[in-house]
Amino acid sequence: WLGRVVQSLLGFNIPIAINLITKFVQKEEGSTFEGLLIAVLLLLAQALYIVVDNHCSLGFQSMGLRIRSSMILAIFRKVIVLRQDALLNFSTGKLNNMITTDVDKARKVVRYMHLLVVAPMTVVISLFSLYRLVG
Repeated sequence: WLGRVVQSLLGFNIPIAINLITKFVQKEEGSTFEGLLIAVLLLLAQALYIVVDNHCSLGFQSMGLRIRSSMILAIFRKVIVLRQDALLNFSTGKLNNMITTDVDKARKVVRYMHLLVVAPMTVVISLFSLYRLVG
């Protein structure tokens, strides 16, 4: 979760860098070192953004696969312990539907659950930045 928060914060580096580059270009006495420093900081921030994004995506995918496999295991264990007369009321289509769609929906929830934290924070930071720029 912390990685997605960091990634969200790093997503704001491009507008800030463009603002810095615009101010640098408008200045008459700007040094070459200052321009290079802004460019290198933008490059490093984007590289860090990519690393954090890939790390978080991999972590959420592996967590989703673990949840999926444990849910499928729980379904199969339940089917194994059912009595024969209960199995007659439980069709193979229902079992297949549980495994293919319902379990996959639970896996997808994990992938997008971080948006509950990140989306409001992104809106607040965006509104604050807009207020600072516009006034």
